[in-house]
Amino acid sequence: LQLPSSQPLWQLTRTINDVLESLVEFSVALGVFNLLPIPPLDGSKVFFALFFKRPERFLYDRAVDLYGTVILLALLWFNIISGVMDKVLGFIFNTLLRL
Repeated sequence: LQLPSSQPLWQLTRTINDVLESLVEFSVALGVFNLLPIPPLDGSKVFFALFFKRPERFLYDRAVDLYGTVILLALLWFNIISGVMDKVLGFIFNTLLRL
C-alpha cells in the first residue's frame, strides 16, 4: 500500500478516525430514534409490553400503526424530534466520554 506523497500518515489516520467516529454517532442516534414510543417504531412495542396487560391487541392493530406513522411524520416534518434527540444523544455521548 503506497500512500500519496501529498498526504502524511497522521492525516490519513485522523480521517479514518473521523469516519469511524461519525459511524458510531450515527449508529447510536439510529438506535435511540428506534426506541421512541411511537407505534411504527420498536419503542412502542416495548412501551405497550411494559404498561399494558394485553399488549398484543395494540401490536397488531393497523389503525395504531397508521396513526403512529402520521404522528411520526408530523414530528419529523415540524422538526420536533430533533430537539429531543439532541438532548438524549448529548447525554449519552457525554456519559460515554466520561468512561
